[in-house]
Amino acid sequence: MSTAVEIPQLRNSERLQFATCPQAWFWSYEWKLKPKTQKPALRFGSLVHSAMEQFYLPGLKRGPRPAVTFLKEYEAQLAEYGSMGVYDDDEWHEAGHLGVSLLEAYWDRYGKDDRWKVLATEIPFKVLVTDPKTGLQFYYVGVLDGLWLDRESGKRKDVWIADHKTTSDDPTKKSAALILDEQAGSYWSFGQDYMIEQGLIDPKLGLAGMMFNFIRKGKPDTRPQNEQGHYLNKDGTVSKKQPAPLFWREPVFRSEHDKEMCRKRIIAQARTMHYMRTDKLEVYKTPGVLHRPHCNWCDHKDMCEMHETGGDWQSLKKALYMNWDPYAQHEIYEDR
Repeated sequence: MSTAVEIPQLRNSERLQFATCPQAWFWSYEWKLKPKTQKPALRFGSLVHSAMEQFYLPGLKRGPRPAVTFLKEYEAQLAEYGSMGVYDDDEWHEAGHLGVSLLEAYWDRYGKDDRWKVLATEIPFKVLVTDPKTGLQFYYVGVLDGLWLDRESGKRKDVWIADHKTTSDDPTKKSAALILDEQAGSYWSFGQDYMIEQGLIDPKLGLAGMMFNFIRKGKPDTRPQNEQGHYLNKDGTVSKKQPAPLFWREPVFRSEHDKEMCRKRIIAQARTMHYMRTDKLEVYKTPGVLHRPHCNWCDHKDMCEMHETGGDWQSLKKALYMNWDPYAQHEIYEDR
């Protein structure tokens, strides 16, 4: 009697963790360990993303004001977890006020923007991929934040993937990094394949582009502005201190060659992961806080240090981590 082999899944955030540190990947995706307490920055991004999801409903009519949704879900989390000490950090206490003021400013900027017709929101995709060298199969999965039609592009049906991102940096300086961004590459490749298959995109036209909708974590500047958007001093002169914009939409494009390069890279990573799962390759760490500061924000930092020095890391594992399903529907959402 033959036993069916479960086909593994792969998504962008798993690939990024694997490329950064195979040991962290193994703990997260093979042992399925997740911190019991999420970092404040990730919690904030998740709430902003939820507000965007409920705001950009399919069609031209928008949903609830993002600030209203943010505050409602923020208060719900406080009520559920506050007594457990989960929200005792100063950063999270400020997040409620920051999120509301930031998203009210977002409403002022985009609340009446009817350029975009939302075709779909939160689109999960799942594409079967076969490694031509080994025959290994896996599903490439993800969730597209939105599929938007540009109503100002004329008769041509210009359809864009929209992706909402929170950032602490200047969003206008992201363009250079997005040229080789793995999320854009994989979504353009496999996400586009799926949407064509589902009839959401015309196969002859394909995607017009992918748009990163950046929201910078910062307080709105209340100073008056001139017609060019420059902030002014009290005497009406242009201030020398101009903040980075709170909101920025960065278009990203890929060619057929870009898509093929991305596909090859994804398949090579999936192959290496398979070899590590089956003990054909050893799982290793890539530590180095001084020159590669990824260890500082790694979910497994404390356990890894104990593991490295031969201490009782198993006790830390039991105390700090819970099991999770990385590919449950609600967990597929990419790095918010």
